[in-house]
Amino acid sequence: MTSESLTHRLVTHVATPIVSAVFVVLAISGLMMFFHVGEPLIKEMHEWFGITFVAASSLHIYRNRKAIFVYFKKAPLRVASVATAVAAAGFLIAASMAGPPGAGAGAMMRQVEQATLAELAPILDTTPGALVDSLRAQGYRVDSADQSLATVARASGFEPRQAIGDLFGGGSGEARRQGRGGGE
Repeated sequence: MTSESLTHRLVTHVATPIVSAVFVVLAISGLMMFFHVGEPLIKEMHEWFGITFVAASSLHIYRNRKAIFVYFKKAPLRVASVATAVAAAGFLIAASMAGPPGAGAGAMMRQVEQATLAELAPILDTTPGALVDSLRAQGYRVDSADQSLATVARASGFEPRQAIGDLFGGGSGEARRQGRGGGE
């Protein structure tokens, strides 16, 4: 058996089917991660399947290298490759300018969620008592201004992000008060 026929068999009967199957798993898990559905459960799987995809794709590309090099001479693949590289560079540049992981809007939201109502009141140009009253009027169960916003939200049956929206005017507190919102 020649090395070419062994490579052909490996690619045809192993690598190409693996590329196809793993692509489906990566597409589904990638969409789940994008929409933050089960992200902690699938992140490691997605990473390992990504490595598998790279290995199997490399074999596939090696086996079909002549056709791929011919195809690379055509404008559509060159344009798609350059556009993809530019988009990837844009994401990397934006991420590097945002600071270390955990920085940015997500970190700020976590800080707001963990802050007590008394700490949030001055930021919202109000008093702790007025903030407590406002949240109660929107359907939240508030015992004191010393509770964190996350604690108040969860005790009321809501996600902390909903409470942030209600605090900063973008939420649906009125709908909740009228019984049309989520929660209880």
